[in-house]
Amino acid sequence: MNAMYLQFDGIDPEVYKQIRGADIWHFKQQVIDNCRELGFSGVVLVPTVAKGINDQEVTKVFDYAINNLDVVSTLSFQPISLCGRFDQEKLLSMRYTSSHVIEALNKHTNGETGWMYPMSVMTQFAKVASWLNNQDVVELTCNAICGYGTFVFVDPKTKKVRDIHNLIDIPKFLKVTTKWYNRLLKDRQHKRKTFKELLDFGEITRTLGTWLDKGEHNVEKLRFGAELLSTLNYRNTLNDGIENLIQRAKLLLNTAVASSWQNSANFLSKGNNLLIALMQFQDGYNFDCERAERCLVHYGYIDPKTNQVMAIPFCPMNTVHRSRIENELLMAQAVTKEEEAETPVPQIPS
Repeated sequence: MNAMYLQFDGIDPEVYKQIRGADIWHFKQQVIDNCRELGFSGVVLVPTVAKGINDQEVTKVFDYAINNLDVVSTLSFQPISLCGRFDQEKLLSMRYTSSHVIEALNKHTNGETGWMYPMSVMTQFAKVASWLNNQDVVELTCNAICGYGTFVFVDPKTKKVRDIHNLIDIPKFLKVTTKWYNRLLKDRQHKRKTFKELLDFGEITRTLGTWLDKGEHNVEKLRFGAELLSTLNYRNTLNDGIENLIQRAKLLLNTAVASSWQNSANFLSKGNNLLIALMQFQDGYNFDCERAERCLVHYGYIDPKTNQVMAIPFCPMNTVHRSRIENELLMAQAVTKEEEAETPVPQIPS
């Protein structure tokens, strides 16, 4: 396991009593302590935020993540989705959005959480890194308002937070990525012949062509990595010391030219970086069909009529389809709602 989502609504026991029905705060702390003892650094804190309930915890959870950066790699806020057992009269009083989270964090850090970028802004970088490393392409082509994110760099000694723009020239980074994306896409669309194909005159020439193709591919990777390194704001990073500069350059280079899930994780866990992400799931009061059509997060279930695995986009599942699907699955098991035994409520020790 290289990542763990930990539901994390705040740092106050009363918050959990109100939202989750029990004081489970001490369990959350125990999980963090256990991960620290194990040397596990892939915890993702996931707060569900509702106005008037725990919105005052947004900045406190942020500070908690900073103070536990050896264990926490990501802070993923999920503003409340108003569905299920929900009192409609509280619609406006409880509504909390991604914009509210961004505003709260920027005020708290004096602007150091900076710009929040749509998840889809990384689409071209993900494809270039995948192509250059001969990996399956990671598609991040969701709707631009589905999810946002940014990185902050944290001084391990002072816990001072710095905006990613202080260390990386983001507009230049995106320009470099777009340039390479267009170049590699053009090669693929035109299906440019490889040296192996051009030198297809015998076993010796084909072997030579294979070596030339591999060499050209490695040169392209190095050129892409070198251009990405040029996007580092060296003047600002040198203020943190030459060792930190070398470490960040190495992590950025590995993410680009030796792309893997592990190297992406190392960028967070070994670079004193925190990923701040926001994902606001839709409900019946703010539903957007175009967002649903481009969903990246799905529920899977086996359709009892066809015995095939079906994928349902996350937001429509909870807003539209859940009741129908659960009824179909119950009927397939010849169990009605009346006959279904109630699940006993677990008793959680204080």
